[in-house]
Amino acid sequence: MPIDEDAVRSDLRAHGYSYVDDVGESFDLRTGFGFLGEPVPQYLGEYVRDVRPDPAISDDVITPYNRSEVLPHTEWFEFPDVPPRYVVLHAVVAASSGGETTLADGYGYLATFSAEDRAELARRSYRWRSQVTLESEGIHQEASAPILTAVDGRPVLRFSSLFMECADDFSKNFVAAGREYFRRTRVAIPIGSGGALVWDNWRMLHARNAFTDRRRHLRRVIIGAA
Repeated sequence: MPIDEDAVRSDLRAHGYSYVDDVGESFDLRTGFGFLGEPVPQYLGEYVRDVRPDPAISDDVITPYNRSEVLPHTEWFEFPDVPPRYVVLHAVVAASSGGETTLADGYGYLATFSAEDRAELARRSYRWRSQVTLESEGIHQEASAPILTAVDGRPVLRFSSLFMECADDFSKNFVAAGREYFRRTRVAIPIGSGGALVWDNWRMLHARNAFTDRRRHLRRVIIGAA
């Protein structure tokens, strides 16, 4: 089915995310959301990355590549460049139950801070690193960057529940309060087989509920700033 581009843009402006109910299981994910910007190569240079349970990874580990709950974060926090603007997830096979993507408005979280504290979020630099389960693919990525930057006056928020080095009470409190804000305000969105979810990665925190169905298979594209 053709995507209603105006509806997607309107949803992104209003809510920070948009769900397209049925684009089909063979949807061309690399070009299908090209109206939002250019796709960005991912960890190994691939434009479309599979997200599904890896039998070699225990469910005791927190990672997208098993069946565990994933904690709130933004995407691409461990890279020194500007993080991609949008993330798209397309379900080839949805989980029979659970596995919902959960989202919360990071700009709403920023609004709970004083102007002075937001200035500190932009001034202090922290170390960010990639999740340890990526090491099996030879991926070791680190960056030093503030929590809050801006592009053309638009706030760009970085957040990680686990992989930001919290070196002071300010950063520890930021992560702890962010996780609590996420718990209180998140919305859970099940991506049905053939459906697609896109969100503004500069704005939204995202996570995932746990699931048991090993058939679950999503594909991911990330889109740079237009």
